[in-house]
Amino acid sequence: TFLKTGNQNIARTLAAPHTEFLLEGVRPDMLLLRTVCYGLILWDEILPTTDWINSQIPEVLLDCLEVLTGVSEDSSGISLKVDPETAFPCTLTILAGGCFALALRFAGTANKAAFKTIMFYLYTTHHISRHPRDFAGFSKDLTEMCLVCLLVSASIVMAGTGNLVLMRLIRKLRKRIVPVNTYGHNFVTYGCHMGIHMSLGLLFLGGGRYTL
Repeated sequence: TFLKTGNQNIARTLAAPHTEFLLEGVRPDMLLLRTVCYGLILWDEILPTTDWINSQIPEVLLDCLEVLTGVSEDSSGISLKVDPETAFPCTLTILAGGCFALALRFAGTANKAAFKTIMFYLYTTHHISRHPRDFAGFSKDLTEMCLVCLLVSASIVMAGTGNLVLMRLIRKLRKRIVPVNTYGHNFVTYGCHMGIHMSLGLLFLGGGRYTL
């Protein structure tokens, strides 16, 4: 009903909560979906910039955002306003949701600015998944979910182009085989592999002849 209407009142009900208490009452994966829906309503306001993506983050999580996007920093030495076990998952899922909304807005356009923006967060999330001890409060499963979501987002924008940069990253992620007993279970699940191969399919849609 409200798709692409720009209805601010409805969009505000879907925006991420602005207090720690309210954030703790929402599952991180639901924040991802709410952020996507927020973008679908305010369709004309979506911009292919990191500033627009970062604007989805509530003020109480901005210090956490600085830690995540400055991947050389060690979060253990930074004092966050919100408990890390709440702050980091919420921030990452909101970023992933924003990027997915951005991908839908520029689907199949091969927009360079949109692709560059999504790849920035994709590389950031990939770094987090490889160095989980540098970021307290992260779930490997949640990080993997956001990583695959960002990968699919990049492929949606570049659908049918066969972009080599993205293809190399897809191939790298596809090769990962993690022993089940490393973390108690295998976090690279069937769903993760399905998302990775979906990204590859979108990237070479119709053998490079079609787009979205």
